[in-house]
Amino acid sequence: MKRTEEALVTTCCNGCYFECGLVVHVKKGKVVKITGDRKNPMNRGYICIRGVKYKDLLYHKDRLRFPLKRARGRKGERTQWERVSWEEALDSISDRLQEIKEEHGALSLAVAIDGRPQHWQTVLFGRSLGTPNVWACTDLCEGPAIVADHVTVGQLITQMVEPEYEKSKLILLWGANPEVTHGPYWRNIMDAQKGGAKVIAIDPRFTKVAKKADIWVRINPATDGALALGMLYVIINEGLYDREFVAKWTVGFDRLKDRVQEYPVDEVSRITGVPEPEIMHIARMFATIKPACLYSRTGVTQKNNATQTARAQTILAAITGNLDVPGGQPLGNRCPGLVLRGDFIYNPQYRLAPEIEDQRIGAKRYPLAARYIYVCHNQSVVHSILHGDPYRIRGVFLTGTNPVMSNANTRKTWEALKRLDFLVVTDYFMTPTAELADFVLPAATWVERDDIGTEYNQKCMGVRQKAIQPVGDCWEDMKIVFELAKVMKRKGYLREEDTFIPWETVEELNDFRLKDTGMTFQEFKKKGIVYFEPEYKKYELDGFRTPSGKVELHSTLFEEFGYDPLPNFQYPLESEANTPELAKRYPITLLTGVKTRVFWHSDGRQLDWARKILSQPEIEMHPDDAAERGIQDGDWVWVESTRASRVKLKARISADVPKGVASAQHAWWFPEKPAPEHGCFDSNINVITIDIPCDPISGTPTYKGLLCEIARVDE
Repeated sequence: MKRTEEALVTTCCNGCYFECGLVVHVKKGKVVKITGDRKNPMNRGYICIRGVKYKDLLYHKDRLRFPLKRARGRKGERTQWERVSWEEALDSISDRLQEIKEEHGALSLAVAIDGRPQHWQTVLFGRSLGTPNVWACTDLCEGPAIVADHVTVGQLITQMVEPEYEKSKLILLWGANPEVTHGPYWRNIMDAQKGGAKVIAIDPRFTKVAKKADIWVRINPATDGALALGMLYVIINEGLYDREFVAKWTVGFDRLKDRVQEYPVDEVSRITGVPEPEIMHIARMFATIKPACLYSRTGVTQKNNATQTARAQTILAAITGNLDVPGGQPLGNRCPGLVLRGDFIYNPQYRLAPEIEDQRIGAKRYPLAARYIYVCHNQSVVHSILHGDPYRIRGVFLTGTNPVMSNANTRKTWEALKRLDFLVVTDYFMTPTAELADFVLPAATWVERDDIGTEYNQKCMGVRQKAIQPVGDCWEDMKIVFELAKVMKRKGYLREEDTFIPWETVEELNDFRLKDTGMTFQEFKKKGIVYFEPEYKKYELDGFRTPSGKVELHSTLFEEFGYDPLPNFQYPLESEANTPELAKRYPITLLTGVKTRVFWHSDGRQLDWARKILSQPEIEMHPDDAAERGIQDGDWVWVESTRASRVKLKARISADVPKGVASAQHAWWFPEKPAPEHGCFDSNINVITIDIPCDPISGTPTYKGLLCEIARVDE
């Protein structure tokens, strides 16, 4: 090919978790355009604005291009950074990690992950060091669903596993906003609706999803568990459940029937604000229109009682006969022969001894969650660094995550990172988290690396292949880990027999993952996409992966670990029901974590095009609440919490949120503001979210349904 010609490279995006199939247009070694791949059934040509504009991130003037070492300046203060070679960086990092390990033991080290799905190789690096401590935000994301789904049906079904919407007759969207967050899913849902499927949206806010739905259920914030139990009350008492499935494949139905009598429709209506006829109507629809599927996200689970709420949702899908049927709730499929990313995390051959893993931070406090979630409890890691309980984490190797912005109680996480003896961060830009590091390593983007993408889709897997050579001296995360492991092996810090990283190169690893599919990675690149047919009712062959081999409506594991074995409802930690005096002083119920199209969590604040669309952090509030406080649309306001802290956001006045409720965007920081904070305390709503106490089962902090007051900024 002549260098003047445009090459089209089939690949899979990694700008978020959903790995859409894309085509990268390359000319003279540079990306000139990115378009959707119509051949990939994951997105069928769809591409979001972040994908279209990704080359702006790729070639941004502030992108990290070379390894940096802290030369002068204490953590949390202005720092002078010194450019170093990869050889010097890896040499120094390996020595420092080994020093901490020798002085304080392997448990004093941790790896931190998230944000980029190839993070599993960082987990293997941590295990090679001998530490089970993986710091991640799982407990504030899909963690409650992981625990609830596993104890009930034996695997994750309600989050991160996409139903076949085109085969569904009813789609229940609960605490989710796919029109903004998961564009390909939303298009599939709208196509299903055009084909006759009914769509129900449950959300306190009148989102575009709610406006497009056949039925919008406006629910009081953080009362989802009560609604799920009320729906079960109707379905069970009216005999609308799948009797054959319940009789053959479940245990504990009679006990569940007794429990739901505690949640009659009139009481559930009082709690949730949903009218009684509406509760009965949507319950009957979900039970009788088949197949039906449930799409739930963190709007339901980022609060206390998160796991029991997720349990009730899982049971709804199960007893209505919608498990692992076309258009129902899938139990997950994979390309035959492929080694999934999760296999490296959960397969016993890649795990430390149980007596070591049992010592990871948070495992004793949340023992059942630790069985199914391989990472530490997020808030407990912060506590460990600050207080040495149960021991002190001293060194962290962090890839692709920004805990200063994502964690509840921002200032606490900031103080913890400052106290670390040693911190290494790999990222695309200098974030508030990276500003506290000793070494910052420049990571390659998905455009610049070879990998396997779309592997958790139900119908295909797609190749992620290097469209261009990495910008500057950036390395992909896998290469960073592999090369660091090589240095530590050469120095005698890692023994070959103890390492979980036997591969020398990324190419060797990719071939290993595909070896049982009958093709090499080079052959996979030529195919671009490999299709396969999903299987259904797989439980009929092997049962469910629960202690009983059946769907456990009454959980033997919950009972064993001292939790209520049946789903229940609890009011939010801060609420008129639980804290009436507090509610008088802070009368607004706050929802946080609102996503936008232009940003992926804390990513993208450097991008001019994104900031032109959304220049400042916003909080949405009802016109009546605004009028009572003298607030007009576009005013800067203080959002004040019960924790003697406040943040500043711009008011957006809208009746799409109920009176008495406000909805705030999250993870706002300002790269243009001075280092090292970059304004991370100014407008990040997580400054006022609740880190402790957490959900007692999965350890989830409270991001939804806390109390606040809002006042106009006068200065």
